[in-house]
Order: sequence, then C-alpha cells, then structure tokens
Amino acid sequence: MNPAKRLLVLVVPLLAAVLLAGCGSLTSFAAKVNGQRITQNELDRELNAILGNKAYLDQIDQSFASQAQASARGAGEGTLSSVFVARLLERRIAFELIRQKLKKENLEVTPKDLEAAKAEILASFDNDQGIWNAFPQSYRDELVRSTAEVTVLERSFAQAPTDDAAVKAFYEANRAAFETFCLRGIIVNDKAQGDRVKSRVAGGADFAAIAKAESKDNQGPDGGSAAKGGDLGCVPRSTLGDLEGSASGLQPGQLSDPVQTPAGFIVFQMVDRKVKSLEEATPEIRQALEQQSVEGLRKFVNESFAKAKITVNPRYGEFVQSGPEVGLKAPTEVTSTTLSPNANP
Repeated sequence: MNPAKRLLVLVVPLLAAVLLAGCGSLTSFAAKVNGQRITQNELDRELNAILGNKAYLDQIDQSFASQAQASARGAGEGTLSSVFVARLLERRIAFELIRQKLKKENLEVTPKDLEAAKAEILASFDNDQGIWNAFPQSYRDELVRSTAEVTVLERSFAQAPTDDAAVKAFYEANRAAFETFCLRGIIVNDKAQGDRVKSRVAGGADFAAIAKAESKDNQGPDGGSAAKGGDLGCVPRSTLGDLEGSASGLQPGQLSDPVQTPAGFIVFQMVDRKVKSLEEATPEIRQALEQQSVEGLRKFVNESFAKAKITVNPRYGEFVQSGPEVGLKAPTEVTSTTLSPNANP
C-alpha cells in the first residue's frame, strides 16, 4: 500500500474506537465537512463494528506498540482511547472530502475498482479471511467503497498512463537505469602507481593478489575490499555517481584507467554486467509512474484539510487548520468514554 493511503484507507491500523456516552439524537453530528454532516450514529456504528472484532483490535494494538504510540484500547472494559477516535474521525473527514471531490469531478467507482479495493484490504490483513469476516457485512461494504474511492481519486491525479504499455515504453527508454555492475577495484596513492597496477594485471598478474597486497581499502574489521581481493560487489549503475563514466564503458574482464577519488586512485575491473528484465523492473517502474498520483492525492488532502469548512464536535477534540500539525487534535483530558446504546452495528 502506498504512503499516501496510510491515513486515508480504512484498512490501515489507524482505526480508533471510544465508547461514546450520551450521544443524544441520532442526528447529532460528530463533524461537519463543507456543510455535510458526519453523524454520531455513523461513527458509533463503525466503533461497534471494530469493537466486535477482537483479532483486528489486537492487530491495531500491535501496530501502535511498534510505533511507540498510545494503546488502541482505553483504560476501562470495552473502551478505546480518545486519541484513537480522533484519528478515526479525522480519516472519516478525509473520506468525506474525497467523496465530495469525486462528485464534483463526476468520477465514478466501477465494479472493477470495488473488486481491487477488497483485494487490497484483504492483503492488508495478510489475507486473513477471519478478520475480514468478523466485521458486519454493512461495514465491509463501507470499507470497500471508501478504499475504492481513494484509489479512483488518486488515479485521477496521474499525468501519465501506468498500464503495461507505458511501463514497457519507460523500460525501453531507460534501460541503462536497470543495469547492475559487478566490480572489483584496487585503490592506490597516485596515478603512476595506478598505471603500474593496470599494466601488471593486463600482463597476466593476479588481480586479487595485488588488491590484497597493495589496495588502500584495507581498513575496518573485515579488512575492506582488499581482504576480498578487491571485490566491490554488484551495485546499481545509478549509485556509482562520478565513477559511472569510467565503469560504464567496460565489458566483463576489462580494466579501467586509474580514476581519482577522495580515497585515492582506483583501477576497476568489470566482473559482470547485468540488466534487469522488464518483468523484474516492472514494480519499480510502475511505482515511479504512480508517484505523481500519490503526490497529487497527498496535496489534495493537505490543502483540503487546511481550506475546507470543517467543524468537529468538541467531545472528539479540536480540528486545527493551520500550523505544523493540521488535523484533529484529541481532547487531552479524556482517555476513554462510553458508547451510545442506540447505535446499531
């Protein structure tokens, strides 16, 4: 799941539940987003669905513990922290903003989008069907719909296609970016010494023996590359920086001229050159092509949070729309509360 969805997608372990006391009327609002109400009853139904799924709550608590965050569960029996509910409501606000944007742009969710969303949700549960089935059907439908809506809006921000044809075209145009060089090298003090090293190896001397005896890269507990006969391993071409030009012209077995580096002069030998296949490169190509849509979604949410007309019921905290931490700030004086008895899952 990409980073932009960590806040937005309901299946991510950010679900927060508190048991809310004295909800009053079913139409009482939890939040208002550009005039559209998120009712307390809507929120309560989600909380009930989550509270009825012990395995999911355990998963959330484990996730929060690994991030050194507050526990999902509250201090009392059958309660969860107010910090959790603030994050849940904040996400519902984001979903409402996304829903309004889809309507404004006449963007529709297709059956294929819903199918993909369900698969994404199950994957986030490590395909644990038991966790998924423990939610009420109505809540499962809501999860799938909201997840699909995020995907549809994210896709609308893409400025270039990300289908198989686009991936292949990118690969063909940037094949060098998927090349890996397997190298070994000998680092010496000056160019003259480097020239002598190259001549000796070209004349039949053993590269590994010279590296062990003369390479300056001999520090550290493992003896550096010198102890390994000059082996530098296999690295992506793009990571070589200023050394790329010297290495890129070499074929396996060939030697470079001495190249000056901050550590001294290095003589390369190309051991092997490998190019990822289209199949191997496809995931990173698609991620690169999709990154612009991720950035578009992130920008939309951030700007909408700052500019939309958002009112939050004070019992859930304060919605901050300026400063370094835009979003819903939980009430610090509340640790957990009690759920309305009239909220039905």
